[in-house]
Amino acid sequence: MHDACAVAFVMDESIFEYKHMFVEVQTDNSLSYGQTICDINNCLIKDKNAFVCSKINLDKFWNMFIESIREVSLQSPVK
Repeated sequence: MHDACAVAFVMDESIFEYKHMFVEVQTDNSLSYGQTICDINNCLIKDKNAFVCSKINLDKFWNMFIESIREVSLQSPVK
């Protein structure tokens, strides 16, 4: 549900708990290759470049999701 969560965040960020932090993807040739590394405690002291969500209000998210589908189906020319 990553895409739906991204859209929901843009529509109403209040349903998420999130933190601004430095994030990077490991591209060196190590055991962590390809991993997303989040500097949760600001240990690297680098500029924050991403918002990382840690919790979501599921009831509000699903209500928003279902209502969006309902609205689109009412407006769709395909019945």
